[in-house]
Amino acid sequence: MKKIAMILHCGTVGGSGLGLLTTAKMLRDRYDIVVYCPARPKDIYRRFEAEGFAVKAHPAPLPTYGYFNGGPALLTNSCCSALWEQEKCIPAWRREFEQEGIDVLLANSIVLSWMYRCVEGLPCKTICHVREVLRSKRTFLGRRILRELENFDMVWYISDYEMERHALSHPKKAIVRDCLLDDQAAAVEPARGGEENDFRVLYVGGASKLKGFPTLIRAARRLDDKITVRVAGYLSCAKPGLTPGNLLYFTRFFQYFAMRRALEDAKAQKNVELLGFCPDLNALFAECDALVFPSSKAHQARPAFEAGVYAKPVIISDFPDTRDNVRDGENGVTFKPNSPRALAKAIDRLAGDPELCRRLGEKNREMALTYHTYEKVSEAVQAAMEELL
Repeated sequence: MKKIAMILHCGTVGGSGLGLLTTAKMLRDRYDIVVYCPARPKDIYRRFEAEGFAVKAHPAPLPTYGYFNGGPALLTNSCCSALWEQEKCIPAWRREFEQEGIDVLLANSIVLSWMYRCVEGLPCKTICHVREVLRSKRTFLGRRILRELENFDMVWYISDYEMERHALSHPKKAIVRDCLLDDQAAAVEPARGGEENDFRVLYVGGASKLKGFPTLIRAARRLDDKITVRVAGYLSCAKPGLTPGNLLYFTRFFQYFAMRRALEDAKAQKNVELLGFCPDLNALFAECDALVFPSSKAHQARPAFEAGVYAKPVIISDFPDTRDNVRDGENGVTFKPNSPRALAKAIDRLAGDPELCRRLGEKNREMALTYHTYEKVSEAVQAAMEELL
């Protein structure tokens, strides 16, 4: 049985970790799998352990290129240090992989595009699963990441648009989308609670500028009192310290104060419910009338198809990158990014047209069950592995 080493760079339970966990489940019957997770935090480490996988802590530091939408600025330490730290880390990772005798290396993020170097010259195939939106192809780091992806044997994408945008020539390519979790895939559309004439909008991004929290709160001021905005996710913002990186990117201080002001505004608005972190979002999806994803930059929106299982339409910022999952007038409504007025108008449109809301929601459910079920994605994963090996 061939052995696959799966590398995860983040220890929290997020979309990337859950996506890799699902991939590992799909492959466990045909391959021997070992998963490498950060030692701290151990959240995702424990999830893999609970599922019976062989899990190891990183044997050496794991530098990451945070050069994606929502990642750190280009010249910050976390981006630049990855360029020189990898030289020190590669020998330790290579020794680990030689001892394990792996046949396939699967790097679970574009931030690990350098990892093919750890197995150069070894009888080992390499895969990089691109889950993020690359910030730019024109900068030196963007060009370097694309050059490194060219050295993998295969690159998986969750987005057709991002695959076409990268336009890689050498490696094999495959679309391996994120899929629904077991409890979501089994869901049927439940009845929504609440008052007969109210309209509930759900946002699950927490106090995040990338995911559009400030835009949402400003839009909420324009909405009718019968429209409720429910906010789930971490609702805190850390004050930036007086470090060289923060002083270089001094706009972080303005962003901090803007986020703090948005949180204060949200607490003062009667039509905004601050729910905080919710480990199980399924009940919230079931209770809402529509999901809103007002990201300030292109960002892959996993909640768009998760809400679709419950036949909920999506109101989302209009970026080419997200049109794989949400199409205006088909399974959701798009609006001009970073425009509170346009977002409020889109929410009002659905709130005022129950038939349109129902029709878009049913189509979103159809798309979710067509493209994101465990069975559908498992077929793509198995086919990609067979093509690689």
